[in-house]
Amino acid sequence: MKNLILGGIIGLICLFSGNLAAQEPSATTPQLPRPIDLVQKFADKLALNPSQKEQMTALAQKYQGIFAQKRRELPQMDRMKKWQMFKELRQEINNEIKNILTPAQWEQFEKLRAEQKTKMRQAIQDFRQNGGKEKLKTLRTEMQAYQQQNISPIMQKLRGQLETQLSETDRQTLAQLREERQKMQDLSKKIRQTYRNNATPTEADKQALQNLRQQMPTNRQKIKDLAQKYAEQLAQLELQIKDDKARWEQDLKNIVQKHLPNDELRQQIAPQLAHKYRQGMRKGYFLLLEPPSLPANKADLQVYPNPSTYQSTLEFKVKKTAWVKIDLLDKNGNFLKSLTEQQFPSGKHQYTVNIQDLDNGIYYYRLSIGKQTQLKKLVVQK
Repeated sequence: MKNLILGGIIGLICLFSGNLAAQEPSATTPQLPRPIDLVQKFADKLALNPSQKEQMTALAQKYQGIFAQKRRELPQMDRMKKWQMFKELRQEINNEIKNILTPAQWEQFEKLRAEQKTKMRQAIQDFRQNGGKEKLKTLRTEMQAYQQQNISPIMQKLRGQLETQLSETDRQTLAQLREERQKMQDLSKKIRQTYRNNATPTEADKQALQNLRQQMPTNRQKIKDLAQKYAEQLAQLELQIKDDKARWEQDLKNIVQKHLPNDELRQQIAPQLAHKYRQGMRKGYFLLLEPPSLPANKADLQVYPNPSTYQSTLEFKVKKTAWVKIDLLDKNGNFLKSLTEQQFPSGKHQYTVNIQDLDNGIYYYRLSIGKQTQLKKLVVQK
């Protein structure tokens, strides 16, 4: 379970790099197929004309979509089918590139690609001969430690906030999906370990794993439906780490830079590490995180009327006497002004805000009670 939780937390930076509720299946930009990426990288050396550049851009957009669709089909394929599928795709891409380039450009591209491959292989070989395995182990350990110390507490807190807004039925659905995913991960690990021990897994284990994998498309659709249902709540959570996100991204890049100073090496190895750490940053993984215990001092923030014209009222509860801070944010989560910061006794409270000076649009109230924070959308409509 520890690895499941950590896997869900480790890359949530990327999840929040785009719209949490809108990205599917990943919040990260799809990686370009390698041949297309190389042609664009060598555009100057190949002397591509404007028309060829436009055709390559269109080709990149086309195959980003195709690769995203193919990746969704991977869990239902065996190893040979995967290999055959990507072999055919690579050949198809090469043929399209060949039609765009002139014969001379294609010949030059083949030479550049071979040189690039040789350079990469040499970098990896040098890395392995100089303790590369231990360096990667140290890199992964440091990245995990950073996540546990800096990101994990915040993401678990956000997941706890979301839990308070889920219906009981949806909580049960997510609990069931978590259980099924954990079973699949445990079974996969068991089968891999069996092969490492030069043994053969039982047919029962292989069939059970196959059944769980066949259930994945249905489970992914359930997650997608829940993400759409709670899109507004997820967007509000995204605003809360708006400032933290850039710092997390830069810190993790610095860690990779420290352990992989060679540019060519980073190009080859870093994307593999990124995939490992980012797969847990999708909205589905966030929903499937094991939520912490529900907060005892739940503020139950309400805003009315909503939409509002000239004034709006915030209603909230304080379990015990505490300092309460209320801020107004714009639609992008940027701070506009502080509305109040004072001590409130335990009980139910109302706070009225004059909004006559606000233009029509979407805003957010941010209510902070101690270490707890809640956001609520305000629509101004005059």
